[in-house]
Amino acid sequence: MLGFSRRAGRLALGAGAVERSVARREAKALVIAKDASLRARRHAERYATQVGIPLFEWGTKDSLGTALGRGEVGIVALLDDRFALSLKEILEGSVGDEKGLR
Repeated sequence: MLGFSRRAGRLALGAGAVERSVARREAKALVIAKDASLRARRHAERYATQVGIPLFEWGTKDSLGTALGRGEVGIVALLDDRFALSLKEILEGSVGDEKGLR
């Protein structure tokens, strides 16, 4: 799912891009790695609350990056409502493994 979002250009990768997407009110959902720093986690929680969007915790920075064909990635923002809804369904169901997010 995250791979589709990335290829469609509807994904912001990394803290700076996520912060900009939240400021522009483009972010529809956030995904943070389980091993992200406490500081990153606090920022993500603040962003999600500020804009009223869901915040999901998934995988490690390495597995999140691998799902996106990159190195380590700590946080991403989905910029499309449909992708965000699909991600929610995947993560809240039993398909929240690495294959479901690619």
